[in-house]
Amino acid sequence: MIIGTGFMGASIGAAARAAMVADKVVGIDSAQAGTAEKIGLIDQTLSTIDEIPSLCPEGVASHRIGVVVAAPISACGAIFAALEAIHARCRLAWVTDIASSKHGVVQAARAHLHSLASRFVSSHPMAGSERQGAAAANPRLIAGARVLISPLPATDMDVTAEVESFWLALGGVPSPMPIDDHD
Repeated sequence: MIIGTGFMGASIGAAARAAMVADKVVGIDSAQAGTAEKIGLIDQTLSTIDEIPSLCPEGVASHRIGVVVAAPISACGAIFAALEAIHARCRLAWVTDIASSKHGVVQAARAHLHSLASRFVSSHPMAGSERQGAAAANPRLIAGARVLISPLPATDMDVTAEVESFWLALGGVPSPMPIDDHD
């Protein structure tokens, strides 16, 4: 699940699709997800986070959904609150963000992720471009890039390992960094 399918989110979605790390790569983004799906970077588009449980028709236990939040830091509070609200209806395996600055993300996580707090690991892929939008996505963007991995004190270490495995599957090089050292 990619929330925010602009350049970075669509690039990560395309890489996840190419690496076959998920049965289906789904994007949520009112502006870009349609384009990302149309050009084959993701498999499906949802309009809102509230629609995520529709991906779990067989029940909470049978699906494990990883979520990459590739949205502006200012949107993280609302996104985290919406993910927290649907978590009981559709189990989320892990949630990570890709923000380059962590203070606002951590504040939003602490304020809005309650039952999901143990499933949140902050990430920062050291990759990017001046290009924008899904149409400019690069499925090889993460390949060889260092990805800073910053669990919070409440994060389950098995979840941290799952997020590291995700980045490894995309060709990234996970590198632990304490969250307080990031900014």
